[in-house]
Amino acid sequence: MMYSLYRAWLMRDAMASASLATPPDVVVSVGNEEQQFLAHRQLLSLHSGYLKSLLNEGTSTVSVPNIMPETFSYLLTFMYTGFLDLNQENIYSILLGTHLLHMPRALELCREFLVHNQASHLHFPVNSNIVKPIPSRKVSLLNCNL
Repeated sequence: MMYSLYRAWLMRDAMASASLATPPDVVVSVGNEEQQFLAHRQLLSLHSGYLKSLLNEGTSTVSVPNIMPETFSYLLTFMYTGFLDLNQENIYSILLGTHLLHMPRALELCREFLVHNQASHLHFPVNSNIVKPIPSRKVSLLNCNL
């Protein structure tokens, strides 16, 4: 269901649907080995503030050396399908990738995943009051002397 809703959102504008019907027009070189991914300029610009700023310069090749190719592949799949495959093994690398590429929607999905897994791991609701630290005696003594 998420896929169809996301696709409807993405395709709401005729220009977006027309641009995805054409062959990819950007090469993204990722990681230290510079693994290459083909993608659509408009889609990259729509999802990533960082890539949008690079692509506004009119280039057809961009380099993203700070992200691992496997991580970028998850994020590129998200850009095309709206599905972000998160698990305990990849969450932190994908979270870092969303920060570096300025991808707010993917970042929100990562945060939701972490909150959900934290709550299920700790066996109590996320919004419950957690024991707060007790102020040290030094701080209390300093406040009394004032």
